[in-house]
Amino acid sequence: MMNLLECKAKYFGNDAVARDITLDDLNEEDMVMMLSPLYHIQDGRDRNGRVVLYLFNHMLGRCRADTLIRVAYYVWVHIIVPIPEVQTKGAVVV
Repeated sequence: MMNLLECKAKYFGNDAVARDITLDDLNEEDMVMMLSPLYHIQDGRDRNGRVVLYLFNHMLGRCRADTLIRVAYYVWVHIIVPIPEVQTKGAVVV
């Protein structure tokens, strides 16, 4: 848990540790990456009922690593984790 909080402080600032991250915490470069086709969540589920997330890595290398980390954090915490099937069955990243 401490590692998560340390990373959250490193990438979003110390004031963000005790609160939820919002879109306002993302900078302009982060927002460009958020709106890019980097992630896609499949409409259906796999045979085991898991959520399928596609990561299109053609976007990797076109931005800074800290941008990818901030966007990945936001996507996982605010989009992927709240899906009920992810809580019970997990997710598949392709």
